[in-house]
Amino acid sequence: MVAFHATDPATVHLGLAARLAPGSAESLSDDLFGSGNFVKMHAMRRTVFVVSRADVPMLRAAVVLDLAVKERRAILQLLTSADLGEAWLKSVTDSICAVLADGVPRSGAALGKLEPRLTQQVRAPGRASAKWVSVGSRVLGLLAMEGQIERGSPMGSWQSNQVSWLRSTDSAPVDRAAACAWLLAGYLAQYGPATLEDMAWWTGWGKALLTRTLAQIDTRTVELEHGRTGMVLLGDVAEDGLVDTGRAVLLPSLDPSVMGWKHRDWYLDPAMADSLIDRTGNVGPTVWWGGAVVGGWGQDAQGIVRWESLVALTAAARTAIADEADRVMHFLAGRKVSPRFRTPLEQYLAATAQAETE
Repeated sequence: MVAFHATDPATVHLGLAARLAPGSAESLSDDLFGSGNFVKMHAMRRTVFVVSRADVPMLRAAVVLDLAVKERRAILQLLTSADLGEAWLKSVTDSICAVLADGVPRSGAALGKLEPRLTQQVRAPGRASAKWVSVGSRVLGLLAMEGQIERGSPMGSWQSNQVSWLRSTDSAPVDRAAACAWLLAGYLAQYGPATLEDMAWWTGWGKALLTRTLAQIDTRTVELEHGRTGMVLLGDVAEDGLVDTGRAVLLPSLDPSVMGWKHRDWYLDPAMADSLIDRTGNVGPTVWWGGAVVGGWGQDAQGIVRWESLVALTAAARTAIADEADRVMHFLAGRKVSPRFRTPLEQYLAATAQAETE
């Protein structure tokens, strides 16, 4: 995969645990964020990802700097409701960068005490009923998009969305066209064959940029099911059908393997969509067997992993899935993980389990 979805912190840990044989979740978190080799950042579609530090300059050039332009514009629109503007924003961002210049990581709360303007409350312009919100998190996110600061280690447990902030290490600018070609080639290497819609959805690019970038890399067209066509890197060998490895996998909400394509019917039966996907297209926790989604899972109030199949399964498959559920429960070590974007089946499993224990 190119990057790990990190909107929900548990996704990274559970997704890696499904693919590797890590020790505890705490040690995995230390390996990720304590090493300095990985960074949490906004990237494709303004989603938060955990990425290799070596990939940050390429990702920033390919997608993030465009996001930063849009985010700066949006923040300035918010600031107008408090009679603030670009001069105020520059003064605050310069102040934050100066504070972090000493190399000491600080939480958002700590930065708010040192630079009180981060706690500024504003309302969306033109909406009398809009809630008052703090611009602090938006300002810090903007500075990270622009490459001036970056997210450090989580504050608290590995399940926390709160992070420390520190000054970014300067890096040489990267040619955007080269960065886009690198990103799309990386995507196709991991997710191909993919349709043009899949590529546009995953990258967040418009048609013109996607067309220009495809012209820079060597690809070939392949026939897909239902009369569709997809693209792979030149030299990739297509597999016919799904390969049944006999392995059961429980993947977390927003896992890269379920969020890599816009069209998912070749591995996730559309009949399951109402149970496993929320209204905005986020895929919840899924159970995999033979290279395809066969159901979903969740936890009860005691942390017991509960799962349900949405297709007929053999006894061997059910045994393997049950064993994998036990492994996930052991990894969680009694901790309860509630997905940020909850889906109908996950909520049903949690509610059913709770009812059984009452």
